[in-house]
Amino acid sequence: MNTRYVRSVGKQLDKLPGQIADIDKQLNDLKNFSEGQPSTSASGFKLNKSYEREPIEVQMRALQDNKKDLEAKIDARLDEARKKGVEFSQLR
Repeated sequence: MNTRYVRSVGKQLDKLPGQIADIDKQLNDLKNFSEGQPSTSASGFKLNKSYEREPIEVQMRALQDNKKDLEAKIDARLDEARKKGVEFSQLR
């Protein structure tokens, strides 16, 4: 088994859950904002502080799609590694 491959996949898998957590936070902020609750980061402003004119529902749908894509990437990486004989515990 190639240890370089295991490290590479492990690094990829380490990054993806953090990206999903960021998306979850953004979704929560948008939900709170749409319900009239204070939101520190999603009140129509993106991280670069430019005003976002898309409706909140559209922004939320895009974030949900991104989250699904990231989850699919995780599943694909795990399946690929499993097929190459890598145990899940070796990737963590």
